[in-house]
Amino acid sequence: MQLADFVRRFGNEYDVFYTNSYAGDYFPENAIFYRKKAFCYHGGGGWHLSEKPHVAGTKGWGSECVRLVNWLLLEDAEGKLFRLVNTHFDHASQLARDKAAEMVNEDVAAWPQDIPHILTGDLNCDADNTAVKTLEAAGWKDTMPEYKRLFPTCHDFLGDKWQGPMPDGQSGRMDYIFIRGALEAKATEIICDHRGTMYPSDHYFLAADLQRV
Repeated sequence: MQLADFVRRFGNEYDVFYTNSYAGDYFPENAIFYRKKAFCYHGGGGWHLSEKPHVAGTKGWGSECVRLVNWLLLEDAEGKLFRLVNTHFDHASQLARDKAAEMVNEDVAAWPQDIPHILTGDLNCDADNTAVKTLEAAGWKDTMPEYKRLFPTCHDFLGDKWQGPMPDGQSGRMDYIFIRGALEAKATEIICDHRGTMYPSDHYFLAADLQRV
């Protein structure tokens, strides 16, 4: 299992939080690793993107897959709290993506507004999609600069190529780091590392250097 490999490799330096798609100890999803010496854990949780968010294994609004949200409340070296949210929207149903964005917004609205938030995930849609627009309308800011807002991050293990058309005429931009509250992105990067024709994922990785404002 990939998660177990990461834990074996990084477990001395990082802690990990995840929840499972289904009841029982299998199908861990949306894992979040954080550096033990840099951050203090103040709680975490998860819920399903469905009409029954607290029932394991549930799907919603025509989703093809079980989809989740996981979150952590962390304290940084300055003693300040922030919240990290990680998710994966459905690839098949636009209604499910729209509803997922609404649920993320409802969730963050329940927290004190002075706690900054970071939202990461594969949203299975590009930056012009209504689900992304719903997030942005609630104050989430895409850390990707404007000139790269539609740069492909999904490549089907083929690098700069894609096997067949993207769904619904999308650009291939599917992966995001959003911020909300007193945070700004000093730098962002799409990591395209590979060895020859071998890629570690069918998506490129994203990185962002964030600071408080």
